[in-house]
Amino acid sequence: MSRKKTYIDSGVLISAFCGIQSVSIRANRILNDENREFASSRFVQLADVMSKNPFYIPYPLESP
Repeated sequence: MSRKKTYIDSGVLISAFCGIQSVSIRANRILNDENREFASSRFVQLADVMSKNPFYIPYPLESP
C-alpha cells in the first residue's frame, strides 16, 4: 500500500505540542499516522519557530 504524502508546516507542529486540546489531538493523530509520508520545507525548523515566534506561549492553551 502506498503511503499518503502529507506536507507538514510549523502550524501543525505548534498545534500538536501547544494547541488547544482538540486541535492538539487531531494534529498528533496526523503526525503519528503510519500510513503517511511527511514532507516539509527546509525553512520549517521547530526550534527556530518556537524561539523566534513572538506569540509563542510555553504551555498548552485550553479552550474557555
